[in-house]
Amino acid sequence: MIRRYRGFCIADITIYQPIFHEFNKRKRYIYAFYGENLEISSSYKTKTVKFLDEFYDTINDPGNHYLPLALHVIPQGQEM
Repeated sequence: MIRRYRGFCIADITIYQPIFHEFNKRKRYIYAFYGENLEISSSYKTKTVKFLDEFYDTINDPGNHYLPLALHVIPQGQEM
C-alpha cells in the first residue's frame, strides 16, 4: 500500500529525529495499551499492531533517508 502524503515536501528528514526518539521511548507503552486493553476487539488489535510494526520499521530504518511520507510526493495537480 502506498500512503499519499498531502503536505509540504520534506527536504531534511533528520529534523524529525527527536520526534522518532520520543516514539521509540514510548513504544512499549503504546503496544501495551493495545495488547492489554480488554475493550478493543482482537481484530482491531491485530490491524493496529501491524500498522505500528510498519511505522516503527519505517522510522528506525537508517537507510531510509526520506521515509515513505516524502518518497511518494506527487506534483501538484497530478493524480496517481
